[in-house]
Amino acid sequence: MMGAPSVAIEKFPKGDEFVRVFEKLGKYLDQETIAGTFPMEAGGVNSMIPIVVAAKLGIPLVDCDGMGRAFPELPMVTFHLNGMSATPMAITDEKGNIGIMETIDNTWTERLARVQTVEMGASALVSIYPATGKQLQDYGIHNIVTLSEEIGKVIRGTYADEQEKRQALVEVTDGFELFQGKILDVEREVKGGFNLGRVKLSGLNSDAGSEAV
Repeated sequence: MMGAPSVAIEKFPKGDEFVRVFEKLGKYLDQETIAGTFPMEAGGVNSMIPIVVAAKLGIPLVDCDGMGRAFPELPMVTFHLNGMSATPMAITDEKGNIGIMETIDNTWTERLARVQTVEMGASALVSIYPATGKQLQDYGIHNIVTLSEEIGKVIRGTYADEQEKRQALVEVTDGFELFQGKILDVEREVKGGFNLGRVKLSGLNSDAGSEAV
């Protein structure tokens, strides 16, 4: 999905957009069925949509993505860094509008697709960065779907206390704890097809007396 995720609270999907946009790209590439699918980013709903497509079409889900996290713009992926084109790209909305885009570079893909996304109600479904198996092997960030599942197990798991759970999250993500605190204030807005926001935190425990924004 491209656009502002918060829009989904009021803008409900029809239900067939995921497969529709995927099959549109396949037909444009002159292939009856694309061999498999993968998430472009491992964040939020975009980590789940390819799982739905793979299940509905009975095709493999490749355990990789192009970010290892979630970034807001189309060129912010390892495929772009290695010279791959984001297009041809298919884009659709819940109303049934659908199209194919070909651009001169990935910056233009982002600019033009963002305009279409805003016109489609600030969110749209896209199928993008058509790739070969070798390109996924060489440029993709591997095992990200599996890692997402492992993170979910930690979040849903039972632990002696919150500190133990936090430590488990740090270990499974190979990360580090930046700040301990509570949320004081949250500001959100949808602008230009993006979710923008500001969070203010008040420090707790070892970070007591500090603030983070």
